Amino acid sequence: MVMVKRLPIVPLVETPELRVLAHEGTGDVLTVSFSGVGQSQTEPQGVEFARIATDEGKAPALFIIDPHRTWLNGPGLIQQIVQVIEEHVAKWGIRRVVTVGHSMGGYAAALIAAHTKVDVAFCLSPQASVHPEVVGDDPRWMAMRIRIENHLVRGLAGHMAADTQYIVIYGDRPREFPQFSRFPEGENVHVLMMPDTGHGVSLVLKRSNMLGHVAREAFAGRPDAALEVMAEKFAAYRRRPDQIRDDCVVISPEMVRATLERADILEMDND
Repeated sequence: MVMVKRLPIVPLVETPELRVLAHEGTGDVLTVSFSGVGQSQTEPQGVEFARIATDEGKAPALFIIDPHRTWLNGPGLIQQIVQVIEEHVAKWGIRRVVTVGHSMGGYAAALIAAHTKVDVAFCLSPQASVHPEVVGDDPRWMAMRIRIENHLVRGLAGHMAADTQYIVIYGDRPREFPQFSRFPEGENVHVLMMPDTGHGVSLVLKRSNMLGHVAREAFAGRPDAALEVMAEKFAAYRRRPDQIRDDCVVISPEMVRATLERADILEMDND
């Protein structure tokens, strides 16, 4: 059993390719939290959003970790995750499913909705893609990206569920542009922007004691309320038309080499 500040979180799956942990709780809303890349390229990631996902230890939650940091491109990985989610939806009598994650976890929280029923995907600073032929203008996470042998999914475009509500938060600094500009559009997609903020939007919200409040509004499917919570302190706004693009940029071998030589451009989850 893993204790996260006294929360009983129990391992369900422990393989080199996938870790799944569970908090049983009560209620009929299941939160599935996906971990990001973490603060190390080699150390295993821990569970993320534990207190928010479990509603301070009361609610059922699953915690999904992709140890090889494949952005769910590992063979059979999506299918394994879907199986675990659907088994627990049936076992626990779940009525609604919400997903949450930051960075790689936010990407996974959005992508999994294309494969199983998800009512709300709450995504913080998610990548829209890490494919070398889509976001070649984003050099971050390169040491992990080049280890992906086969991109089973090029990105979120074409993999969005019509019956899922996506509530997405990005910082609007230029370094984030390759990702937030390519997050797919849709009537069920709400992209909220935090001015002068980088990749660590979840940390900024946490340090401001606002992450829990914003998450509650998001989990309830209230994007306008989530925006209102952030707007007063951060002047948050909805993504503008000039912040949207649908083109692809192919990364060059020269950029890959240059990126790998610069340790500072890796940018882990909380940078």
